Amino acid sequence: MFSNNPLPSSKTRRSIPETTSLFQNGSLSPVELVQDCLKNIAAHDEKLNAFCLVTAESALAAAHESEKRWRSGKALSPIDGIPASIKDLFEIKGQVMRQGSYLMPERPAKADSPVVRNLRKAGAVFLGTTTTPEFGHKGVTDSPLTGITRNPWNTKKTPGGSSGGSAVAAAMNMGMIHLGSDAGGSCRIPASFTGVFGYKPTQNALPIFPATFFYSFSTPGLLAARIDDITSCLPALRKRDSRDPTQVTSAFKRSKRHKKTLKAAYIPHFAGIYVHPDTAKAVKETAQHLQDIASVEEITPQLERLVELTNINWLAGASTIIEHFPDKKSLEKMDTSMRLFGEMGQNMPLSRFLHARQLRLELRQYCAKLFKKYDFLIMPTTPTPAFQAGVQSPPHPETGDIWYDWTPFTFLANMAGLPAISVPAGFSADGLPLAVQIIGAALDDISVLDIGAWLEQTMPPVYPV
Repeated sequence: MFSNNPLPSSKTRRSIPETTSLFQNGSLSPVELVQDCLKNIAAHDEKLNAFCLVTAESALAAAHESEKRWRSGKALSPIDGIPASIKDLFEIKGQVMRQGSYLMPERPAKADSPVVRNLRKAGAVFLGTTTTPEFGHKGVTDSPLTGITRNPWNTKKTPGGSSGGSAVAAAMNMGMIHLGSDAGGSCRIPASFTGVFGYKPTQNALPIFPATFFYSFSTPGLLAARIDDITSCLPALRKRDSRDPTQVTSAFKRSKRHKKTLKAAYIPHFAGIYVHPDTAKAVKETAQHLQDIASVEEITPQLERLVELTNINWLAGASTIIEHFPDKKSLEKMDTSMRLFGEMGQNMPLSRFLHARQLRLELRQYCAKLFKKYDFLIMPTTPTPAFQAGVQSPPHPETGDIWYDWTPFTFLANMAGLPAISVPAGFSADGLPLAVQIIGAALDDISVLDIGAWLEQTMPPVYPV
């Protein structure tokens, strides 16, 4: 079943609106749906390792309560009874958050994080927590604590990361809502590698607590099999939380800027970055499809220092993490790359970080000018299909050297605070999913999702059976 061929596969996957209409007319029960998802987890997760904790008993209890609400006409929201997974970087009341690390205390959380609380209040049913690399620090999903998470299309390949468990769960119908986080592509990279949708909102559009150094470029995000599943969650997820005074809500208002002919910038590459021929072809064909709804112009943006800027911010953030574990024994238990990033950050001059802050402001100003001319950007999500599981970085296809900065296309949305979505775009010659990334202007999330929905209809995704 888990071969390197895109068959066996399925083109059918019921959306959340279709599902809740069945709840409403009584032809499907939340209990039945949750049972089906738990069966999928039991059948496949030993091989794929998407979940680090499955809470079957509490999920079934919550599903029974949801069933009662639907029968009495008192559903809490349009996602009441919908099964959800939560990445193990979010606090869930009464559960231990491990963040893929042996170093986190086994202390149950006292309260839900804001987005988890919003989903709970809307009636979503939590199936469990999904795997992440240690502290979400890299673009693949393996950790000393939970081991290697694998790609359902080919288990020798990585699903990407750091929301790799969420992506696998979405691809394998192990739930319908999959809460991830994105600080450099962590929703979009695994969505690209597994053939699902990965959405990163405008920065601060969804509430975050507690605050960390990554606060200014990391955000909760969603992975799902259908665009409708993402949009169905947003009314609940975006609700204000008093713990995050920086939250903005205008990202989910329909923009007036698109009451005209759309104009898009097609960015096949930048800064000399290698792009796999199959990926390049898929993105180019998607840009051609989009000519049906937009005027598309190929450009080469001025993003030569984007990778450097992102790395500086990430190294600085990693240094704040390892400061919590100063003793040598703790560091010996840490993922080697996490420790290395942290130590590099500690040794980085303050002047370099301050200069990066200036570069980031200049990047935002550049993007503001770009979006005065274009309504959205079209580019690869990742420059290559999925590579070997268990390695942090693949060899560079042209030089054979370790390709440390193998995922630069996702950095722009984080450093500039922009909304973005990864959309499935077919398969490589060896049967691995490909994807295209749509990036919009800040606060124009609805338009990004609308374009993703149009592409979903034009290029229907295919799922592993």
